Amino acid sequence: MHDFADVELVAGSFPHLARLCKADPRFPKDLPDWEGCVSRDSAAAHRGGHPPQPMVIDPDRFERWCHTFEVPPCLDSFRAYCIIHRLPRGHHHYGPTALDSEAGPLEP
Repeated sequence: MHDFADVELVAGSFPHLARLCKADPRFPKDLPDWEGCVSRDSAAAHRGGHPPQPMVIDPDRFERWCHTFEVPPCLDSFRAYCIIHRLPRGHHHYGPTALDSEAGPLEP
């Protein structure tokens, strides 16, 4: 799996993403560790002849997505979010706003 290939985070947002996923011991412990995951996945995807399109992920949208679909923020749900994010609109069954920031209010 090369799900984090060419994934960029909104500038300065790794600390927020790490806080969201703090309950997951598998989540990268710091920015260099995260960048290593992305680099390894990117290199593997390119070697395999399937270079993905670069994408920028906003942790606030990921948080809203987790809330909408009632999944805990963790490495696996972030992986799922990245996979779904790569799909062209209309190729998933979650509806047109599943990845939009308006996908539902964040409530306690």
